[in-house]
Amino acid sequence: MPSVLPWTLEGARRQTLALLRSIAPDDAYAQSHPGEHHPGWVAGHLLLGDLYLLHLLGAAALSDDFAELVARYGPEGDPGATAAGPEEFEAVVERLAEVGRRRVEAVAGASEDDLDRPLPDAFMATAQPTIRHHLQAIAFHEGYHAGELLAWRRRRGLETVAWTFAPKSVATD
Repeated sequence: MPSVLPWTLEGARRQTLALLRSIAPDDAYAQSHPGEHHPGWVAGHLLLGDLYLLHLLGAAALSDDFAELVARYGPEGDPGATAAGPEEFEAVVERLAEVGRRRVEAVAGASEDDLDRPLPDAFMATAQPTIRHHLQAIAFHEGYHAGELLAWRRRRGLETVAWTFAPKSVATD
């Protein structure tokens, strides 16, 4: 039975990138209130998760900047402290797209046994016992942050973005 996980992850990332790509890089770090997850933080946070996933899957070593990314975009990271220039936002979004392609390839190449093996992160395994559970959580996690991006965009009067999984007669690009 082929896994629908690569399809799900690819669609979720397409949605995220559509929400991010039409944001002016100069505005990407603006917050409506302290603690808000602005687009710059969301992009870095999702990148961090993807890099860790590739490590968990054995598809890549942790990147040289992983510790820095954890400090900036991890659970303890302060979105207000992650403000950076437009060039950094554009670079993170492009890296997010590339790493997203790599995660889909890694998951598509995984066997059913690979997906059902225990999650090697003991802390996360308390809620996500297998790689497959973790991948499902990642899809929900990305959807959660897509909602934050949509709310951020609406507060600024930006145009709507079609839903990735909508039928063609409903979704327009």
